[in-house]
Amino acid sequence: ELHQLASTSGLWLPHWLPDAFRGFGSPALTFYAPLSYLITTACYALFTGLSAAAIAKLAGLVTLALSGVTMAQYLRRGLRLDLRASALGALLYMAAPYRYFDLSTRAAFSEHVAFLFLPLVLLGAEWMLREEELGVRHARTQRAMGTLLYTLSFALMAITSLPATVTVSLGLLMMVLTRSRMIAGMLRLGGATLLATLLAAFYIVPAF
Repeated sequence: ELHQLASTSGLWLPHWLPDAFRGFGSPALTFYAPLSYLITTACYALFTGLSAAAIAKLAGLVTLALSGVTMAQYLRRGLRLDLRASALGALLYMAAPYRYFDLSTRAAFSEHVAFLFLPLVLLGAEWMLREEELGVRHARTQRAMGTLLYTLSFALMAITSLPATVTVSLGLLMMVLTRSRMIAGMLRLGGATLLATLLAAFYIVPAF
């Protein structure tokens, strides 16, 4: 009624998501991280006949499966587990009760998508911090690859879920503190994190 009154009287009353909450609207899209919405938009572009609920389920399943792939890569290439252990760890990562509580009960789709990038952030950090025993040249190459992977993955996580990004940042700090070359590791991770933040600044700055 307020919206109808405003429109008939010539007043401009902005509404975000005007159909949400029984017509009261919602400002969610103005400050929520955008990447998860881009994923659902891509799914809708491919499957135009599906409903919004079906698109959400499809995107949830796709990102769940991809998170298993990224976790398997972290366990295999980062922690150097064998193929069987890496596959088992990836399955446990996908089947964790919190993942389903996050998606089905809390409807926290953005946080659900963030689990896709978490293993890649950890893998990049592991490569950056590892004291490689195969020689200086190999260590430099690995650190360069780790820096690139970490920077891109951290930036993608930042434009997916800021709470998840902050939580992961605390875990990365503890990860650095367990290394013998703590100062060097903090400088590497700090520089890469700054670069990732600059890449995601188009969202982070307006959000704050």
